Amino acid sequence: MTVADHPSVKPVLAALHRPGTLASLSSDCGRTVGEVTHSLLLLLRSGRAVAYCRDHYILRDLHIDYMDKSSADGHSASRRIMAALGRAETSTTDLHEGTGLPEDEIHKELAALSRIGAVTSARRGQVRFWWRSDALAAKVSRRRRVEHMAAQGAALALFEKPCRSGEVARLIGYRASVMNNLLLDLLHNGQITRVERGQYALSTATSPATAVVPRSHSWPGGCRPQPVRDAILLNLTEPRQAVDIARAIGRTVPNVTGHLRAMMELGLVERVGYGRYALPGTPGLPPVEQRSFCRPGTPTASAKA
Repeated sequence: MTVADHPSVKPVLAALHRPGTLASLSSDCGRTVGEVTHSLLLLLRSGRAVAYCRDHYILRDLHIDYMDKSSADGHSASRRIMAALGRAETSTTDLHEGTGLPEDEIHKELAALSRIGAVTSARRGQVRFWWRSDALAAKVSRRRRVEHMAAQGAALALFEKPCRSGEVARLIGYRASVMNNLLLDLLHNGQITRVERGQYALSTATSPATAVVPRSHSWPGGCRPQPVRDAILLNLTEPRQAVDIARAIGRTVPNVTGHLRAMMELGLVERVGYGRYALPGTPGLPPVEQRSFCRPGTPTASAKA
C-alpha cells in the first residue's frame, strides 16, 4: 500500500487539487488540524504534495500550472506573489505592479520561497527575474523545511488554547525533540508564549492571569532582543566576509557565522561567496549560478540554484 492509498490520506489528497492552508484543509476534510497535518506530512515526505507558498500546499503535479488570482481578498503576501508568477520570467518590478506589495516585502518573500524551492531566478543584465520552480522536492533540505513549516503551522493553530509540546508532536506524528526546536523558534519570534514548563499558547491569546512565564523569557512585547542579529544587519550595508563582520561588531567568527546561518533560514541574509554574506536584493550581487563557495585557491564550484 502506498501513502496515497491510506484511508486517512485520501481526503487530504483530494483537497490538494487547489492551494490550501492547514485550516482550509481541515475544513474541507472535516478533520482536526492535527490529523490533517499528520496526513500532509506523509504526502510531503513521499513527494506527492509540495508547498505552494509559505502557508499553502498543493499537489506537486499542479504546482507550476495552477492558475491563481493574485488579487484575491484575504490571500497572504506569499500566495499573491506565487499567483503572479508562472513559467514565464517575471521581474520584481512586475510583481510590485501586479500585487501592489512593497518591493522590500517582495524581496523577503521571494528569498523565503526560494529556500523551500518554490521559485527560482536568474539575472538578465541588471535585472533579476523569477518564475515557479519544478525542483521542489529535489533537495532533502528543502523538503525538510517545508515539513517544519507545516509542523509550526499546526502548532500555531493548536496553541489557540494552552497545549503541551509533546501533545502537538504526538498529534502530527513528529519527533518531540524536533518539535521542541521548532517551538523555540516560534517562542523567540514572539508568536507563542510559555505558559508553564512544556506548555505553550499563542502570544495574543495568553491572558496575564494565566501566563506564568519565567523571568528569563519575559521580554518587552513578547520578542527576545536580538542585539547580535541587529548589529549584523546594520553592518551589511554591502557584501562582507563573516570575519570582517565579526571584527566590526566585536564578536567571535563562530558566533557570527552561527547567527548568519540562522538568519539565512529566516531569509534575512544570503550567502554570496565563501564566507561572504549580503542582504537579499543588494545591488550588484552575482547570479546564484555564478557564485563560488569554495575556499580561495581550490577549484571553483558554482552554486546550484
